[in-house]
Amino acid sequence: MNDKYTLRDFLVYFSTGIYLLLTVLYEFKLSFLSYFSISQSDILEHKTLTIFLLIPTLYLVGQIVHGIDLILFKLGRFIWDIKIYWDKRNFWFAIGLINLLNFVFNGHRISGNLNRLGILTKDFWSMASKLQLKGIYSKVEYWNLMNDLFKGLTLISVFWIGFYSVNFSYNNRLFFIVISIIFWYRARYMAVNFISSTRNIYNHDNN
Repeated sequence: MNDKYTLRDFLVYFSTGIYLLLTVLYEFKLSFLSYFSISQSDILEHKTLTIFLLIPTLYLVGQIVHGIDLILFKLGRFIWDIKIYWDKRNFWFAIGLINLLNFVFNGHRISGNLNRLGILTKDFWSMASKLQLKGIYSKVEYWNLMNDLFKGLTLISVFWIGFYSVNFSYNNRLFFIVISIIFWYRARYMAVNFISSTRNIYNHDNN
């Protein structure tokens, strides 16, 4: 496994799994330990085994979270298609609602920002592929990795908003609302930087 994939595994999938584990332990620590019939002393006595089991488990959990995010990506594409449909009409309420949904679902995604800028997805990824072939894609890959990470963190935080809304926990719900907004905007920032950096490097390399 080369460094590129190791970096993605750690920054995206493993880190996402860690965040989910920490939030689960925050709310269900005793229930979690009881379900697996372990205690804190057991963990301390078998640190090596615990770490050995946690690494692949958290990686798998991170993959599952980003798999769910991929489903939401499909939903985001559907919302974008609806937006295009209503933009051709003058029903202002529908346009406003769809624009809001599009902003929430697609505003932090690379594809969503490409659509906003009027850049064809296939043309952009063709640029990125050419940078990969020339060995200079690593200069912009960081932004792509971080966008994936913050999309995963956003999804987990939004889940906890729903959980605490159902359980009427005002303080926890407010906390995760704030965290979700921060993560969402960080994902958006990374997506915008990835797009602009890729285009700038590509244009500079071809001038």
